[in-house]
Amino acid sequence: DRLKRLGLSPRSIDLASMLPHHNVFSLLLRLFEIPRASLREDAVKNFVRDLAQQHGWWYRVDQSGNMLIRRDATTQPDAERICLQAHMDIVTIADSGKAFDFHRDPIEAYMDNGWLTANGTTLGADNGVGVATALAILMDKSITGPLEVLLTANEENGMTGARGLNSSWIQSKMLINLDSEEANRITMGCAGSFMKRLKWCPGESSIEKTPSAKKKKYYPFHIRISNMTGGHSGLMIHKKICSAIHELAQGVLDVLNAGIPIHITSFHGGDAQNSIPSSAIASFIAERPRDITSAIGIFDHRILGSKLLESGRVEGRPWAMESSTGSPVRSEERQPMLTVDATRTLAEILTEAPHGCEELSPEGHVESSLSLSRATMDAPNTEGELPPQMTILYKARLSREASGDDLENSMDSFGRAHDMQIYPKESQSLGWSAHPLYSFALQYLREGHRRTFGEDPNMQKVHGGLELGMIAEKYPSLDCASIGAEIENAHTTRERLKIDTVLPMYNWLKATIDLFHDDTERFHRQTRRCGQALCETILCDYYNKNTGGIKSTTTSAVRSSRKGDKSSDADVETWVKQLGKYKRSDVTG
Repeated sequence: DRLKRLGLSPRSIDLASMLPHHNVFSLLLRLFEIPRASLREDAVKNFVRDLAQQHGWWYRVDQSGNMLIRRDATTQPDAERICLQAHMDIVTIADSGKAFDFHRDPIEAYMDNGWLTANGTTLGADNGVGVATALAILMDKSITGPLEVLLTANEENGMTGARGLNSSWIQSKMLINLDSEEANRITMGCAGSFMKRLKWCPGESSIEKTPSAKKKKYYPFHIRISNMTGGHSGLMIHKKICSAIHELAQGVLDVLNAGIPIHITSFHGGDAQNSIPSSAIASFIAERPRDITSAIGIFDHRILGSKLLESGRVEGRPWAMESSTGSPVRSEERQPMLTVDATRTLAEILTEAPHGCEELSPEGHVESSLSLSRATMDAPNTEGELPPQMTILYKARLSREASGDDLENSMDSFGRAHDMQIYPKESQSLGWSAHPLYSFALQYLREGHRRTFGEDPNMQKVHGGLELGMIAEKYPSLDCASIGAEIENAHTTRERLKIDTVLPMYNWLKATIDLFHDDTERFHRQTRRCGQALCETILCDYYNKNTGGIKSTTTSAVRSSRKGDKSSDADVETWVKQLGKYKRSDVTG
């Protein structure tokens, strides 16, 4: 009945019966059923809104689509409020041949040897498990202090939610982000990032628009590479994972180097702006039927060789290469296409484009990187009114210590060398770092981990991006840190969540919250007592200096010996009442 009230489908209820019985898993399975593509978070916001109304929580949605929920204290009114933060959207990638609509279809989650994973798509545990954990904490009645939960929009496609966050919204002094992907680790810093676009526009001489006078047939064909390893372009950029864009472009060069004339008409590569490309597709025109057979064999050889090369570095993956042919077209029906030389130029640009680690620290940590996220060239129309233009999109990441100017200069130099149009950087997000000694968020999380597991957690900075840089810019005094459950292969269709790390992370978070509430409640009570005593001490000292010592705490005695001070009679009445409560010996020193 409880699961049905959450709206779980019979399939999810069956899966829930195999998982630990806890609100975190119930909520996570419900989130798997709700479409959560970037910029399409309305359905999940409606779900959270219904949950808030059901439990009587305060909530608001701001102009950027972020959602803030507050739950007041039950028995600890003097405790400080603490904020939990996660993002609502997910990366939307499906395997080749998988018919799936991320705007409508539920994620097909299933258990596999102690992990939750999905059937042919990203799972959405990034950051579904963070959202589910935050909501479960709100529902936990054993937590008696005040809480806030911030759910941000569009994290995966530019962090526009965090970028546009209301700067007077959050009441807490401490925020715990729930978007880390390693168990028993505190993330104490993350990389900043920005996007950069370059565009290649071939000249008139590079486009064959006018059909030859001689009647001739042309033979279209298509090559698609998919199901490559892919991965998070920040957390996995150092593993030298093959890019589908690079592999398809290198295959084009292999074909041309074999003396086979092919003309490219369109190219689309890349999945998401923060993922290493795992798929790419291109359309070509050959001048002879036998050239298609030869070209497909060369592409197949290229993919097999790259797969064997990569398999020694990362886990194996069933790469796929598909080819298809179209009906022959007569010369007068042929669409405009790049010349053979221009096709070579395009392929060289994509193979030479910088991609990977740019700078490593002496300890071997990635300090800065460039990821060629997408490359797109649409086919021109038959009239040639829209000439082919290729746009490439870069994701640049850098630590707080690295220089973004060096990365931008590298891309600008590459663009100028290939006569490309260069656009200003966009979607810039700030890096973030917590001080290991002075951050009380780190101290509370460390102590919470000790109380839960009897040992210290790992502490680490990551090359991936978190929204904490954007949030900290809006709230400079907000102390932040990040934790999470174990997630592998984020931003790919191999994404999976380790089941037995979810509840330990929840218990660690709960212990930290309880510790913070208890400490801040005790602090505020002590502050009031100390503040009252200090105030009275100062008043006694003031009157000792101005009256030669308090002989009596009656109003008339103090008034008659004020020696010309400008205090009003009302002030004197108030001070005497306060001073009269204490003996002189009580406030000495």
